[in-house]
Amino acid sequence: MDASGWRARDGRERLGSCSLEARHRPIMKPSDYYSDVVSRTSDWSDRADKEGFVPFREVLLWASAHLKTGGRLLDIGCQGGHQTAYLARQFDEAYGLDIADYGEMWRHNNQARFLVHDVDAAPIPFASKSFSTVVCLNVLEHVFDVFGLMKEIARLLEDGGTALIMVPNAGQIKHVLSLACGWVPRTGSKSSVFSESTGWDGQHLHYFTRREISWLIRHVELEVKCTYITGRLRFLKSTCPSLLNGDIVLVATK
Repeated sequence: MDASGWRARDGRERLGSCSLEARHRPIMKPSDYYSDVVSRTSDWSDRADKEGFVPFREVLLWASAHLKTGGRLLDIGCQGGHQTAYLARQFDEAYGLDIADYGEMWRHNNQARFLVHDVDAAPIPFASKSFSTVVCLNVLEHVFDVFGLMKEIARLLEDGGTALIMVPNAGQIKHVLSLACGWVPRTGSKSSVFSESTGWDGQHLHYFTRREISWLIRHVELEVKCTYITGRLRFLKSTCPSLLNGDIVLVATK
């Protein structure tokens, strides 16, 4: 019996569970992957210090009319903090957290306060019912414990508070066709071939459809208030958003 609990087919015991090379191969941890800020921001880092640059601007413009403002804002998975700073003007206080330290970007976006925190490692370090609005854009698909993070969002919201949530739509028709052809949906990777540097589908651990994210919202005792169709051809997409829209964007209330 070897160290893994297996015996060689001919009955002779193996000397060790793996090769020396395999035993010493570094295992990537979530913090290792997400701390590679250069790779994570390569699509937009050249614009990061330009006046007015805001990722997800379209979503934030729509959501602003539906969020509970004033009080405190928390942006979970805020990356460089641009969207946190953009929304901060509507709140008395604004906080952003991310698993990685974005250093200079955070110092530049000083309308908000930022902290490094791994939501899978420990509860978010704020008191219950301490935020008017919690923002969570393209984060749920990356965390290990989806239920845990959603419960944290519900815990942190004050009564009547709002949550802005966005995830990729795995039910989009192109992903359905990919599965039918034997391919994993590319909801996070822009490449047709996955790589070690970018991770399996951009390190997306979970897939969501409109029906199931709505169920998840109700499961943590929040209520879907409104949804948004992203991108172009919104009228066409609105006829069947479950199949035609690439993202699922919603505001939920407590």
